[in-house]
Amino acid sequence: MIICKLNRTLEFSQLVSNNYFSASICTALVFLLIACAEDKPEPNTSTNTAESIKYPEIDYSYQLYGKILENKYQWLEDSNSEATQEWLEIQENKSQEYFDSKEFQQLKTKLAAKKHVSFPFVDMRHYFYYLIRLDRANNKNNWQFSLYNKVTHELTNTDLDIPQDKKIISMSLSHSGRFVGILEKQVSNFKWRLFDTFTNSFLSLSLPVTTHKTQLSWVNDNQFIFVSNNNVSITDVFGHQQETLFNLADQPKEDEQITEWSKLEAHLIFNDTKIFISAKNTNTREKKAWVINGLDKFAETSEILFSSKAELELVGSNDGNLYFLTDLAASRNRIISIDLNKPQRRYWKEVIAQTNAVLIDARYLDNQWLLHYRDNGQSKLFSSKQYGKNKAPIVSPPYSEIHFTKSKINNKSQLLTLESFNQTASPLEIKDNNLITIFNNNDLPGGFNESNKPRYAHQLSFYRSEDSSRIPISLLAKEKIAKDQPVLLITNHGFGLDDDYHHSALLEAFLDIGGTIAIAHIRGGGTYGKNWHRSAINNKKNKAIEDLLAAQNWLLDKNYTSSDQLAVLGDHYNSSTIAQAINNRKSKFSSALFMDGYFKLVEYSQAKPLQKNWQDEYGEVNNKSSLEQLLSIDPFYNINKKTYPALFVFSQSHLSDNMQYLSKVQNHNSNNLPLLFSTNEAELLPEALYFLRQQLTIMP
Repeated sequence: MIICKLNRTLEFSQLVSNNYFSASICTALVFLLIACAEDKPEPNTSTNTAESIKYPEIDYSYQLYGKILENKYQWLEDSNSEATQEWLEIQENKSQEYFDSKEFQQLKTKLAAKKHVSFPFVDMRHYFYYLIRLDRANNKNNWQFSLYNKVTHELTNTDLDIPQDKKIISMSLSHSGRFVGILEKQVSNFKWRLFDTFTNSFLSLSLPVTTHKTQLSWVNDNQFIFVSNNNVSITDVFGHQQETLFNLADQPKEDEQITEWSKLEAHLIFNDTKIFISAKNTNTREKKAWVINGLDKFAETSEILFSSKAELELVGSNDGNLYFLTDLAASRNRIISIDLNKPQRRYWKEVIAQTNAVLIDARYLDNQWLLHYRDNGQSKLFSSKQYGKNKAPIVSPPYSEIHFTKSKINNKSQLLTLESFNQTASPLEIKDNNLITIFNNNDLPGGFNESNKPRYAHQLSFYRSEDSSRIPISLLAKEKIAKDQPVLLITNHGFGLDDDYHHSALLEAFLDIGGTIAIAHIRGGGTYGKNWHRSAINNKKNKAIEDLLAAQNWLLDKNYTSSDQLAVLGDHYNSSTIAQAINNRKSKFSSALFMDGYFKLVEYSQAKPLQKNWQDEYGEVNNKSSLEQLLSIDPFYNINKKTYPALFVFSQSHLSDNMQYLSKVQNHNSNNLPLLFSTNEAELLPEALYFLRQQLTIMP
């Protein structure tokens, strides 16, 4: 093997550096790789043995807050080097060997035939429904604008020219419905474009690129207000008479720098007669708000309406009152009202009180509330009168993602989209406290109807973590919850985020082949609100890892599965928690999948200035003590000699992080289970599902 020979050669040379490898060593490494390029791995169609591949360990160290940190896989940092390219080539050969079977080709063909269409955004004008549709067929995003006539059942579709590296994250309709504002996101940049439904084309008007998600609100058929990074402006669809209504730099901020403020937002309120504006300080998280009393350049801007570090999300307006969803004095959220005539804190009133469930979202429509709660991880939907009276349940799937239409604060259309693991997002109406499908059967391929409403058996249970904390866990299966089944364990992403029930082609396919999904609602997420999040952050981050291992033990003790049929899925930020749990010698997972994981927390924290939410989650590294704390939960630095589960690591972002993690596991692993790596998104679904079927011994 190339890497085996290379590793033995490099063992003779101990290289210690405080910065980077010398040019001579890099050159020698490349020549060694080229010289060994004709070697071939021994045939192995089902496993890739630990004995067959050992990656180079080149001494590299640096000092941080008085501690020497070693990383012998730093040579993979250069993604363009010949050594790294050789590493990727070896991994590609391993994957081809593993997936070289008739069974995989049959699975690939079957999955390719599935067509997933979702409806991320829906709005209504009279009896026309406006939709932005996303076709996810073949792992490629094809965006369409669709106009559906409820009376005639006629449907028109227009392909939108959206590059593959962009996605649509919001839309906003003009009053007549002729123009549609479409917000596109590319990495961390956002830009609105205007689509003309008469000509089925984008207008040439160019709006500013912003660094955060902004709003575009229509004043009438042609005029709209929009937000740039520091301004709120008004213009028309032709770009004529553009005027600045609000400039953040002009507002007094008590000697604070304008660069410390971001996330400027603007919403039309009170039947489009005024504008509510807010801005947030990136360092202190303080939020300030103003009101513009008109829609022209002569309109008066109020003094600061309020200033608060609590989360305050505008969810409605009526009769001089603004309604906010907030965590102020309510870790599980509530709704308060602020009277514009008496905006002082002492006059703020509670409209919807905090409950045992977490209030996820709300919308004030036509003098009633739509309220979306998460109760022990399950979604629950209610309608109620203004002050929470006559609260009535609206039957909805318990494990689903629900989004109210938010194109306008004053929009009276009771529309929402609903999706779950096994159902792409579908548009619904709420009538008489019932969810009504917008489309009739067969009106639209992939459309929502009663027959394909998210259906699965589900069970909510509780288990005890190491410190006796009571943790909820949910089990989902296609037909019934049974014992001794293959189980895929998933969990939240931390950061106080809500449980994520978006559609997943992989999870849908896993349910279809008879697998059980277990959702551990561990601490660090938003299952029980802010306090649940705070109980597993910073120096208490290890609590999340303990919760995950306790979930593993509960599944095994209750005989829902066995250790050889238990897999775990790590997706982005929760990958660090899962990888550190796998490092623990109490780990009993048979296999693990990682999708764009974060494994090198210490080095990642040094790579760029930490954001406030990252500092809160993992702790700010500014001394030896805080460094030791982060090192204790860093999955890369805690890899040790042990038996690791089979791994499938997929990565397209922070590639080096993922490659170094897999290389170090390979060199410390004591079994011959597969350790696979992929960057091919087009093959991700069939490869990941085949991997689970093989490792959990699920029969086709």
